[in-house]
Amino acid sequence: MAGPQPPSPGRPPVHDELRDLIIRLGTENSRWGFRRVRGELRRLRHKISPATVRRVLHAAVRPQSRCALPGSTIALGTGEETRLS
Repeated sequence: MAGPQPPSPGRPPVHDELRDLIIRLGTENSRWGFRRVRGELRRLRHKISPATVRRVLHAAVRPQSRCALPGSTIALGTGEETRLS
């Protein structure tokens, strides 16, 4: 019989439900920064650092564009706006 497992290095990963909530808050409130999203999560009794919120939001944006979250509206500079899908 093997002994106890040594603890894994680093912080535990963010749960999928919390990651989805972070992305949802960032998408539905595209003008909020990561600190505001983190503040809302704290009101809901989730303990998470601002850096983790920022990392999750940036990871959600990276596959498409670094300027906006999916579902947010961006100005094109031509007087019109487009919605990212």
